[in-house]
Amino acid sequence: MEKSSKLSRILIYISVLSFIVWFGSYLTRLMVSYQFYDSQTNLIIKELGSINPGTFITFFTPIVVLNLIFYILFLLSFFTYLFISKINLKKEGWLFITVIIVVSTMLPELYLLRYDFLFLKGSIGESLDFSALYGIIVKRSEILGSFPIIELFLYMPVVYLILFKPLRLKQNEN
Repeated sequence: MEKSSKLSRILIYISVLSFIVWFGSYLTRLMVSYQFYDSQTNLIIKELGSINPGTFITFFTPIVVLNLIFYILFLLSFFTYLFISKINLKKEGWLFITVIIVVSTMLPELYLLRYDFLFLKGSIGESLDFSALYGIIVKRSEILGSFPIIELFLYMPVVYLILFKPLRLKQNEN
């Protein structure tokens, strides 16, 4: 890679930072969500036991907000970086694989973010309808099934690719 402009370095910094925050919030969201699954029926337990539904919504809402904001910020900064830096993807294999992973998971994730937005709209409103919010969480879990876990496993190599930048085309100095 040639020398990057200051703007492209800022964009890649924002992209990496928003990716890290999104990935952490996504992992946290999955861990929190899967704590409420019943292993016998594979459904979210409707009765949260000793947890007040309002407490659950208050705890779950910031995770969803982080997930929503930082994924969109990651996509915007990443694609703007690709456009502004004009990197040749043929010479930078690590970036090509990263772009393939991001693009292939983008549409399903944006579809799932639609349910996150509906959840936020319902949880921030004046009247909290727990059954409607519960329905949104269940619907989001049922829509693409195990896609969130597959997405996590797809994004784990991205960290390696960004750190070590393998698959670079070496240029001859002759």
